[in-house]
Amino acid sequence: MAQATYRLSKVDGRYYFHDGKKYVLIDTGYGRTVSTDGTIGGFRVGMEDRRFLHRFNPTIMPDGSMVEAMLCPQTGYSCLLKNDDTVTIDDDARTLPPHDWFIPYIINPWSAMPTQPFIECKVEGKGKRLFFDSGMRLAVLDDKSLVEGKRKLGEIMERIGWKFMSTMAPYYKTTFEFPCGFRFDGHFEYDYSQRLLKDLFGKDHDNGFIGIEFFQQYDLFISAIDGKKGIAIIRR
Repeated sequence: MAQATYRLSKVDGRYYFHDGKKYVLIDTGYGRTVSTDGTIGGFRVGMEDRRFLHRFNPTIMPDGSMVEAMLCPQTGYSCLLKNDDTVTIDDDARTLPPHDWFIPYIINPWSAMPTQPFIECKVEGKGKRLFFDSGMRLAVLDDKSLVEGKRKLGEIMERIGWKFMSTMAPYYKTTFEFPCGFRFDGHFEYDYSQRLLKDLFGKDHDNGFIGIEFFQQYDLFISAIDGKKGIAIIRR
C-alpha cells in the first residue's frame, strides 16, 4: 500500500487520525511505529504491542476511545499534514512535494540512536540541536538564560511518555530560526527539562525538544525518504 488519507483530530495540542478501526497518534518522538493489532489502516506496521502502548499513551479521545497506535514517520511512513485537516501517509514516497523550506534531520552526537529526528536551529541567537517530537505541543528548552527577563505566559500540562509522567511547566514566547531561512515565532516550556533532558542526552548536551506547534501556521511534509529525511514546510 503506497498512500492513504485520513481526517486529522487535534486533542490536547497533538494530532491523531482514525484509521477506520482505531485512533492513531502521529509521533516522531517515539522512534518506532506500534499498533495493538499490527496494522494502521491498510499498512502492516510489523509491531503489535498491546500492553506497553496503553501504558505509554493513555490518551482518551472525545468519544471515549483509547488511542491504540502510534505512527512514527521516520520509520518509513512519510506524512503530509495539511490545513484541510487531513494527513496523507505514503510508505513509498520518492520525492518531496513543492515546498518553501526544508529542515533536514541531523545526526546528534549525544544520541544513542542516530536516526532520531534532530534538527538544527537558533533560539534567540543561540545554536541548538532540537529533537523534533510531533507528540509534544511546544518546544522544551533546557537553557535558563532564555527565561531570564521573560514574562511567564502561564503553565501547561505536558506528558513525557518514556518517563510515564505528566508535569506542569511554565511556558514563554521565543523565536526559532533555521539555516534554511525558515523563522517561527512560537513558545517553549521550561522547568522540568533540567531533570528529563539530562537523563536522555547526558549532562554535556545543549539540546531540547521542538513540538508540532508550527503546524498551526503551515502545512508539513514529514519525510522518510532516504537522503531527504526531515521536514518540508509549505506556506498555506
